Amino acid sequence: MNTTEHLAQQYQLVKGSRNVVIEFCHKLDGNVFVKLNSFNNKSISDLLVHVTHVYTFWLGKFSLKKEAVFADPDKINSLDKLQLLFEDVNNLASEFLKYTDQTSIREISGEAGTPPQRITRSPVEIFTHVITHEFHHKGQILIMGRQLGFVPPDTDIIRF
Repeated sequence: MNTTEHLAQQYQLVKGSRNVVIEFCHKLDGNVFVKLNSFNNKSISDLLVHVTHVYTFWLGKFSLKKEAVFADPDKINSLDKLQLLFEDVNNLASEFLKYTDQTSIREISGEAGTPPQRITRSPVEIFTHVITHEFHHKGQILIMGRQLGFVPPDTDIIRF
């Protein structure tokens, strides 16, 4: 199994965990859009949109040199819209993996950061960054759900 196949397999696990989070969000109903003071006046929806932005930037704009379109978190007012954003992320991840597999690219360079600076990273570093970033915020989302009075599910890759 080559690196791209490993990353694709890993992303399937990420999507499985993400689906558990999305199912949890459905149980929260409208509470997904409640701003919490303890999270810098952000909502669960805001964090999910932010996660999609990071995938869009690193996989799309930085790596594939695509024009980036970032959703306005204030205009995402339904779980259906959130799920559409993640469908776009899934398509972008597939495109990124296909590109890195077909080109056997070892390094990707571009502008990132504030202020912008030129950096070079491997596809594995970039892909690892976006999925660990998602898991970081997944933990915050589960804490937010608990603060809203809901019991969060087990969202680990290996669930019991």
